[in-house]
Amino acid sequence: MNIRTLIAAGSIVAVPYMVLAQGVPEMPGMAPQPEGTAQAEFMAAHEKMMTDSMDVALTGNPDRDFALLMIPHHQGAVDMAQVELK
Repeated sequence: MNIRTLIAAGSIVAVPYMVLAQGVPEMPGMAPQPEGTAQAEFMAAHEKMMTDSMDVALTGNPDRDFALLMIPHHQGAVDMAQVELK
């Protein structure tokens, strides 16, 4: 897999999540939630994961870049799991 394929695949996955993270009011069930609710905490963890992913300096080596991008992705999963446990 080359870097262009990796970036394209990431964009296909990331764009719908970025739209959901904005809390688009016309989407059923996506009304903005009060601070401190689980949904608000999930969205905050997701936004942090997306921001951290954007800060990754790619090396040009597809294998290394994939691994580097997975670190914030999986940290986001851990953060969301902690919200769920609360």
